[in-house]
Amino acid sequence: MANFDVSNAKFNREIRKMEVTDPCHADTFNNVFKTLINNDVALNSQYEDCVKKIGNIKDLKTTNKDNLVSALNEVFTSADNGKKSIYNSIVGKKVTPKSKDFKDLTDAITDIKLGQGTAQPSQVLKGATFTNDTGVVQEGNIPVIPFKQISPS
Repeated sequence: MANFDVSNAKFNREIRKMEVTDPCHADTFNNVFKTLINNDVALNSQYEDCVKKIGNIKDLKTTNKDNLVSALNEVFTSADNGKKSIYNSIVGKKVTPKSKDFKDLTDAITDIKLGQGTAQPSQVLKGATFTNDTGVVQEGNIPVIPFKQISPS
């Protein structure tokens, strides 16, 4: 028994319909079977190509893996929530971005003042904190000397 050659399978939309008047010869049936088998191979090949190009939906890191639109909506919602969080953090630093677009958020971040002033640790009492133009919170190092009550003699 011979096999069908499917090495160059192409999809064919036309499949011959068997007629009651067709002879019951193997060639009549084999041509129909060959078309069906080639279609199956071609469709499977196209499916595998699609999976390679777009990836397998089950590999998504989203919660919803059964529907691509829902998965993308989940990604959009996550990004939108992140942008809102960044926006609120920037506003907490007394700068208001023009919008929640990434460009406006990054522009606003550059407007945040790191710190102001020229004080140095040697000019601030120990235990007190401050920032200067470095923006880093620092602690003073001038020792705190307890006061003494002096009574007149």
